[in-house]
Amino acid sequence: MTTKALAKFTAELCYEKLSVHSIEMAKKCLLDWLGIAIRGSQEKPVRIIHDVILQGDAPQANIFGSLPAKKASALNSAFINSAASHSLDFDDLHNPSIIHPACVVVAPALAVCAPSPPVLLPPTLSVLTHSRH
Repeated sequence: MTTKALAKFTAELCYEKLSVHSIEMAKKCLLDWLGIAIRGSQEKPVRIIHDVILQGDAPQANIFGSLPAKKASALNSAFINSAASHSLDFDDLHNPSIIHPACVVVAPALAVCAPSPPVLLPPTLSVLTHSRH
């Protein structure tokens, strides 16, 4: 029943229904994730993943922390950015389940929303909800 309730909540979620506190917390969490991903992108294992994956990849979505700025396919960008955001193990933690939700949620969400033309979702789609702005 929990999965069904969570799916229903997520499907019905729209930006306008979010509280100011929820929006502020989401922004802080996204900035925290981004900072960790940028720093983590410099770690040796992430650099190896980065260098291997970028060989002949289609540029669609940003790879955070790459200088000069680089892009990869949405799938590979999500993978590289997820690895970077978890490489230092400073990312968020949901204690009851012992998982790090942002590294598997934020990077794919940003990668899917980034490409032009869109891969799966319109580029104006909010990362916080499925509603348009």
